[in-house]
Amino acid sequence: MSNFRIIIVEDEFLIQIDYERAITQAFPNAQIFPLRDSSDLVSTYHGVAPDLIITDLVMDSSHEGMSGIKAIRDIDSNIPVIVASGSTFLDLADAFNVTLKLQKPVSDSVLVGAIRKAVGIQDA
Repeated sequence: MSNFRIIIVEDEFLIQIDYERAITQAFPNAQIFPLRDSSDLVSTYHGVAPDLIITDLVMDSSHEGMSGIKAIRDIDSNIPVIVASGSTFLDLADAFNVTLKLQKPVSDSVLVGAIRKAVGIQDA
């Protein structure tokens, strides 16, 4: 399953770029759809039918992660969602049945391992 689709919702540009780099190195055929906040998450979800969503929890926008996760869970309770956040409120993500929670900063190996676990890819 190396050609899967991932939506990344991250308002910090450098972190978003770092995630994209780590993912494309580990999964060269993955398609990545970056979003700066969750305002377009539902429409992007419908447009690309992702296999995984990675999202920040707290963003500098009125369209922060929790509202995005809730909107996705209202239409799909099964899609894997990884929350990567530096927020002290990381446990709030439990209310939305997220697959995994990662405390920022997230290393490449932790991110790739979390993706493998979330989508059921065995380690190489």
